[in-house]
Amino acid sequence: MQLAPATRALIDGWQRGFPLLPRPFAAIADALGETEIRVMDEFRALAQAGILSRIGAAVRPNTAGASL
Repeated sequence: MQLAPATRALIDGWQRGFPLLPRPFAAIADALGETEIRVMDEFRALAQAGILSRIGAAVRPNTAGASL
């Protein structure tokens, strides 16, 4: 599937280093020169299209402790 450059930047740029902040999509939007709503809408559309299955932290096994 061909993705627009802006969409590819949204996916590729945040596979690692997703901001762990109260408003992570606002931080992504600031970095990309977009609005928070536009970023959230794009992620939602990618999920609905089956391109993304989830958005969230990925923790390496045995690094975060028993609480996870």
